[in-house]
Amino acid sequence: MELGGAHHQPLHDVPTSLVYSARASDVETVIVAGQILMRDRELLTLSKKDILDNVRKSMERLTRRVPDRRIQVYSP
Repeated sequence: MELGGAHHQPLHDVPTSLVYSARASDVETVIVAGQILMRDRELLTLSKKDILDNVRKSMERLTRRVPDRRIQVYSP
């Protein structure tokens, strides 16, 4: 965990800072049940390409279900 960011300063209490100020970008390594899932911010068990391919396939399927409507509608 990176605690050097401005959002952790002044660092008086590490546990409190982790609970209230930590961001996803602070995480460097993730270990679950002894398995390293991420090391030095690099995912080891997931493939970004595979995830994006699955999203594209899902979007194609969703657009076929309701062909005359958009999946996302933006209303600024």
